[in-house]
Amino acid sequence: MNDFEITPDQSLPAVLEAVARLFPDKTAVRFRSRTLTYQALNEQANQLARLLIGAGVQPGHRVGLLLDRSPELIISLIAIIKTGAAYVPVDPRFPAERIAFMLTDSDCRVLLTSELYAGKTGLLIEELILADLWPTLPQFQRHNLPLMATGQTLLYVLYTSGTTGRPKGVQISHRSVVNVLLSMQQQPGLTDADKTVTLATISFDVAMAEIYLPLISGAELVVVDDNTTRNGPALAELLRTEAITFVQATPATWRMLLDAGWRGNSRLRIISTAEALPLDLARDLLPCCAQLWNFYGPTETTIYATSIRIRPDDTRITIGKPIRNTVVFITDEQLTLLPDGEPGELCIGGDGLAMGYLNRPELTTEKFTTLTTPNGRTQRVYRTGDLARILPDGTIEYRGRRDDQVKIRGHRIELGEIEVTLRQLPGVGQAVVVALDDTIGQKQLVAYLVASVGHEQNTRLVRDTIEQQLPAYMMPAVFIWLDKLPINANGKIDKKQLPAPERNRPSASESAVLGAFQRPKTAL
Repeated sequence: MNDFEITPDQSLPAVLEAVARLFPDKTAVRFRSRTLTYQALNEQANQLARLLIGAGVQPGHRVGLLLDRSPELIISLIAIIKTGAAYVPVDPRFPAERIAFMLTDSDCRVLLTSELYAGKTGLLIEELILADLWPTLPQFQRHNLPLMATGQTLLYVLYTSGTTGRPKGVQISHRSVVNVLLSMQQQPGLTDADKTVTLATISFDVAMAEIYLPLISGAELVVVDDNTTRNGPALAELLRTEAITFVQATPATWRMLLDAGWRGNSRLRIISTAEALPLDLARDLLPCCAQLWNFYGPTETTIYATSIRIRPDDTRITIGKPIRNTVVFITDEQLTLLPDGEPGELCIGGDGLAMGYLNRPELTTEKFTTLTTPNGRTQRVYRTGDLARILPDGTIEYRGRRDDQVKIRGHRIELGEIEVTLRQLPGVGQAVVVALDDTIGQKQLVAYLVASVGHEQNTRLVRDTIEQQLPAYMMPAVFIWLDKLPINANGKIDKKQLPAPERNRPSASESAVLGAFQRPKTAL
């Protein structure tokens, strides 16, 4: 498709502008009855970029984004990076306290938002309301700005769950994003004949691949509103009527679609991402598509690091092999390389590696380190905390976590962050959070609490309080009060002895159990 060469140090705006020149009149973005051509998308992004520069945004600045899915969101993303600034995407559903932390920690100079969310942060930050900006865009020139970013420039800061009780900002460069996009353009492959969707919230890194991959390929991007993404029948109908040919989604979304009666089509290529893909789900999905792929990657290695195509005769699901310009190693705790077949920690290096954590030099040093490769060279890598081993065919088998991080419905969650938040509440003396399977095999968070001396067990108060501090995907589904937490011989909390939630336990302000669970088949 490309009639131009993309170099490793090229910025994302340079690539997007080249594609806009190739397909000026082709539909780039569709949202309900609205459409934008590639030329219109690029020109409006240029106008908004000039407006932002007039508002004081400069290269190296960070700009907050607090918007629902819409064409204006796509335009805003591109406009910000055209100025040489980076964006900080914020999910509007996050509690105000969390949003305020993210914008303060990242030192955002301005916030692009809508009338619906104006004033939500409670911060003294300049808010630019899109409804006010849009009528003024014709005042600004439409042609491309001088390129203000290179491959090494910061593209976005994305906040993930943190073990210390506060989120951590992952810094990703243009080069890292362009690398993963070009890899996906090759495998599974995307061309100007394709039509795809964006389903993920903007604060979830998969959204970057959903949005930018079609836009560097000349494909058509259908923006799906938040309600439709959570409604199985509505989403299935949209995929059918829009004749979508390429979709990235979590296993939870694929199950939702299958439960709604969705059966795909013979042209469809699909990616399962963000969570482990169960073999039974893969077998259900294969008849619904032309190709099924499993992609894996932490935020710190830019969206995706490995991939594999799943085939009908596969007897197990692996996370495949590294994508382009990516290397993987299996090490022990001392970062000594382990031979193929031996399980250890998965370490990832290459062009996708993040620049580090914003304002967290100690954590950056801990998680981003160097190891010595077999040829004697040093390699900067990210320690994922994931356990894995390399199989004889060279594919990587994921074997779980070595810490308390889990993924639920595509969201990466540090259980420690939830525990810290709970322990800070009045009336809570101890807290431990685990992820358990419910009766249909979906992960749910369960919080075990011990009341402080002199305080009553009050689940409603606990839930209402942390709802103001944690996003919905980090909220425990079940709260269980205990007189004390079980301790093993080493003096540590013995999670294997925690009582399983009872299916028919009554719900009340003092004791709330939501949903039906079963005791996990493996020790936590």
